[in-house]
Amino acid sequence: AISASSGAPQSVRRARNVRARFEASVTRAQWAIRTPPTHPTGPVLPAILALAEQRDLSGKDAILALAIGFEVQGRMRMSVINSGAVEGAGIHPPGSVGPIGSAVACAKILGLDALQTARAMGIAGSRIGGLQANKGTMTKSTHCGHAARMGLESATLAGLGYTGSPNVLEAPFGFNDIFFNNSLNLDLMIKDFGKPYRMADPGLAVKKYPAHFTTHWAIDAALAVRRQNKLDPNAIKRVEVEVGADNKAADVTSPDSGIQGHYSIPYTVAAALLDGEVVIDTFRDDRRFAPDIERLMPLVEVKKNPKVSAYRFEKTWSRVTVWTSDGRKFSARVDRPLGIWDNPLPWDGRVAKFRDCAKRVLGPKEIEKLLKLIERFEKLKSLRPMMDLLRVPSAK
Repeated sequence: AISASSGAPQSVRRARNVRARFEASVTRAQWAIRTPPTHPTGPVLPAILALAEQRDLSGKDAILALAIGFEVQGRMRMSVINSGAVEGAGIHPPGSVGPIGSAVACAKILGLDALQTARAMGIAGSRIGGLQANKGTMTKSTHCGHAARMGLESATLAGLGYTGSPNVLEAPFGFNDIFFNNSLNLDLMIKDFGKPYRMADPGLAVKKYPAHFTTHWAIDAALAVRRQNKLDPNAIKRVEVEVGADNKAADVTSPDSGIQGHYSIPYTVAAALLDGEVVIDTFRDDRRFAPDIERLMPLVEVKKNPKVSAYRFEKTWSRVTVWTSDGRKFSARVDRPLGIWDNPLPWDGRVAKFRDCAKRVLGPKEIEKLLKLIERFEKLKSLRPMMDLLRVPSAK
């Protein structure tokens, strides 16, 4: 049994509490994504921060664990994508690779040996979950938090002597067998591991908009049309959006809620043209069902280009063309949306997004104090002052 003095139950509870606030202020808005695509931050960072607080670790300690957790997730996703495998059993990627990435990151902080780390991965393998059927609902936003909690729990249990399969990735009835019918090339997970670390190359895509990443190309194009032509949204007669053939956001033509609008090309393009921005409040139900949205969204026609894949982020593109009631035509194509790794979101843009997220759970003074700590994160000798700002009131 886990004794109260071990600190394990407190760590797990604290991971939940930290996740609640951090999710609202940063990762719920899908702060970072990478190639191969997944959300690597949410499943790992909250667990690292919980342990960093408990063990009074430094910013550098957290960054090291984060880089390892990122790499494990990226390598697992690389094996899936480059093996040509179909996404395993409909599991959302952060729910499939996140628990294992979190477990390894936490194992690093806990100082687990190789066998204990392998067992932590095995325990985490039994905690994989997150059905794609919940896309467009509040539940999807919990997938990353669940992964963080399960990774922390798995590493903690392994450190206390609990056992799990030490070869869960390749074992019969393990990860490759159950989710991918043994179709993965597992050598891709370890070949040239960390040379370079994927956090550095190709790096992160910091999502400018709190919407599914496959919508960002079209959002940027719509904003460019509006900005460059001083477009009057009321004069729009027709909108055509060209996207990759496999862009599932093209199929959500009339989202039934603001949250489902995250995954809709017609909705996000209409909102961008009307408001000149796409932010968290774009996905409130009152915005989704506002009269101007209801008028414009049906005018947005999406065409799928069979030569373009929406999920090959290094090659995909989108084009938005607008016709107005006075006969004018405007068009813009975007190949590299702002925020992708080779067209990075500037620091002031990241700060603006952070403030928009954080203001929902933090006061102005807390936000400014937190920003100052984040700016010198790698120099912090202790992360506890930052955690004092992040902890939800019930945990204080």
